[in-house]
Amino acid sequence: MAELIVTHGTILTMDGSDSILADGALVIENGRISAIGDTKKVAQHDPGAEVIDATGMLVMPGLVNTHTHLGATILRGISDDVDGIEWMPLNWSVTRHTTQEDLYLAALLGIAEMIASGTTCFSDSYQDIEQTARAVAETGIRAELASGLTERNGRKDAQRLMEQARSFVAEWNGKAGGRIHARFGPHALYTCSTDYILQARQAADDLHVGMHMHLAESPLEMKTVKKKAGETSVQHLHALGVLKPDFLIAHALTINEQDIRLIAEDGSGIAHCPQSLGKLGAYPFPAVDTWIRAGIHVGIGTDGVASNNNLDLFEELRFASLTRKLFARDGRVLPAGEVLRMATVTGAKALGLGNEIGSLEAGKKADIILIDVRKPHLAPFHNIPGLLVYSALGSDVDTVIVDGKVLLRNRQFTTLDIADIMERVQAAFQALLKRAGWNLNLAEPTQSMATVLKLKATQQSLKIFQALMENRQSKEESGV
Repeated sequence: MAELIVTHGTILTMDGSDSILADGALVIENGRISAIGDTKKVAQHDPGAEVIDATGMLVMPGLVNTHTHLGATILRGISDDVDGIEWMPLNWSVTRHTTQEDLYLAALLGIAEMIASGTTCFSDSYQDIEQTARAVAETGIRAELASGLTERNGRKDAQRLMEQARSFVAEWNGKAGGRIHARFGPHALYTCSTDYILQARQAADDLHVGMHMHLAESPLEMKTVKKKAGETSVQHLHALGVLKPDFLIAHALTINEQDIRLIAEDGSGIAHCPQSLGKLGAYPFPAVDTWIRAGIHVGIGTDGVASNNNLDLFEELRFASLTRKLFARDGRVLPAGEVLRMATVTGAKALGLGNEIGSLEAGKKADIILIDVRKPHLAPFHNIPGLLVYSALGSDVDTVIVDGKVLLRNRQFTTLDIADIMERVQAAFQALLKRAGWNLNLAEPTQSMATVLKLKATQQSLKIFQALMENRQSKEESGV
């Protein structure tokens, strides 16, 4: 029995042929698309089903955010316009004071922002990820959640996090009606030893789940590795058997031709987060088109708002294409259609969900968004990929459906009290900054690095910061 029918929309399927239906309809049963085609042929189903008239709307797959940190949503704006090497210890000086309630509220706020801008599935890695899972279950969105792992606070705490990750996978994988998939999330090579990463790989294999990890963010990563199995970050993990189809790489800034070949052979996915890289001044800016040509499943992500500062994937699409064209000095690279696939069907494949979401096809999950194209900046209406990537805004999203359930209708949330969430987040943020010794004001709240160091940042964060400072000084001396 049909539960919901979407009629009279322009449907961008993102199927194998990138089919577009000028007057299309979708029938949704048991959370899946049971039929798709011309409205006249498809809409003659169960008369008792709810009907959404999508006249004037573009109907497309929900967007897939392949890398973010919702627990950091409460940190929005605390580290703007700082040197990239100061960013991490600056944020750590505040995150060490966050509570479980802070993380839960941050996740609720981030999910609301994503739903309102068309994201229906996201991949997250953070410590105490249970609070994000709780928010996902309540709000109806879909998520791949990696329990964060790091050794920066010592071995005893690292083993506590590993056991916590095991418990998280056991408790949450497949929960919320199958909307939650769990992973293990070693933070990075500079915060996790080789042995610790191998322990995570074994645990992931034992429990039949994937991994999500920051990798190849800087050539300095390998300076922190004691037991080197390969020359680069990618070659190191490849040689250890860590890279597999269930492994998601975040960033991959410094990968070379051999690394690209190995990632493609191993079947691992990459999450590209262009705006975060731009804000932190990350370099080199990656040649994403070469990854795609090599056969790698490349998705697009926002990263956390502490380094972005928003979760609007439509902004990310435009920035991804334009920055790549700029660095390549070629307006033909990373065209709109390719970037759109990164945010839908290819992003889904990077998460191992390509058979379930990412395109609008019969049998797939009903993760769908409706975009109101009756806007000045979307006229004249033609060249749909170009309009979506270069002109559309997250605020153009009118309706969001996940698993066949409507989460946003006429830009109104159906599972969230957004006013209450924002009020609670503001109060929690003020209390958090007070605990961290910061002063909240309406200008710039960022403290100096000297202040951060006085807040007793961990020994490992200081070690990393010192290595980064040495690297920057050597570059300045050489004139780079």
